[in-house]
Amino acid sequence: MPETAAIVTALIIERPLCVECVMTKASIGAADLDAALSRIEAVLELIRNERDRCRTCGRVGGTVSLVRPSK
Repeated sequence: MPETAAIVTALIIERPLCVECVMTKASIGAADLDAALSRIEAVLELIRNERDRCRTCGRVGGTVSLVRPSK
């Protein structure tokens, strides 16, 4: 699990991504992503935004990131 959390952290550290893109890029399922995000959130400020644009696929909706996106 620490490896999965590290991969997810690397994916979301610079830009907001939707859950689907994070799961695809990390090759994990929803349960593993939830566990990884919980682990990350215990140490870092995880930002969940329900109205942001995914920087990979461009869809507007829920994203996760570790930095606040600039407007």
